[in-house]
Amino acid sequence: MNLWIPALLILAGCDSGPKPPTPVPPPPAPVSASSEVKKPDPAPAVAAPAGETGSVIGTVKLEAAVRRPFVKGLPADPNCAAKHPEGLLSDEIVVDAQNNVQYAFVHVKAGLPGGATYPVPAQPVLLDQTGCRYVPHVLGLMAGQPLLLRNSDDLGHNVHGVPFANPEWNTAQKPGQQDERKLANREVMVKVMCNIHPWMSAWVGVLDHPYFAVTDAAGRFDIKGLPPGKYTLEAWHEKYKSVTADVEVKAKEAAAASFTLKEKKE
Repeated sequence: MNLWIPALLILAGCDSGPKPPTPVPPPPAPVSASSEVKKPDPAPAVAAPAGETGSVIGTVKLEAAVRRPFVKGLPADPNCAAKHPEGLLSDEIVVDAQNNVQYAFVHVKAGLPGGATYPVPAQPVLLDQTGCRYVPHVLGLMAGQPLLLRNSDDLGHNVHGVPFANPEWNTAQKPGQQDERKLANREVMVKVMCNIHPWMSAWVGVLDHPYFAVTDAAGRFDIKGLPPGKYTLEAWHEKYKSVTADVEVKAKEAAAASFTLKEKKE
């Protein structure tokens, strides 16, 4: 009798029994928005070491002598006319005896690192309405920086912003009222006006960097904190052609740039 036959039967019986189920891997976890692969953030601005930046100073003037005009339509509102019994000079063209012009907007147009980003100030920039005028007539801020709109007059106004790269707005304001807006996109320049008093206007320069300035009553500007490098600056004015100038900024030095504005040809 062969002893190996029962052994084979025993083994066969063992193999014919139920087998444990094969483990099934769990399904992959759903991908949430927070776990998606993120695009790299824009490169931060390359900050020059403290004390190793430079600046650009200069003046903006007109090619020909111009007399500052009076605004038209002031008598249409007796409340505004009462504030200016001798008339109200226009802020569209403000010049001194040497033809230096106020309210020109000077900014770095080219030369900054591509893709660089700059911290946006949390401090609002004020555009006030006082004496039936916008004050200041020209201002600059960074994209995303708060623009504070205030009515300091004892009569009503409306603030009508007419941008191209940002949403338009039109806000009525009672005496003492103030509102806040943010312009998200770069735009040189955004016009602001009052539909109630059509002579009232202002201009807002919106940039993605902090290197800009508005000329003072003597036509002077000063752009501080620029890293050493070569830049193209642009001077903008609402009544004249924009002009550019190339400058080289060196550490701890002030480069000079002067602009002469020519009348626009229709």
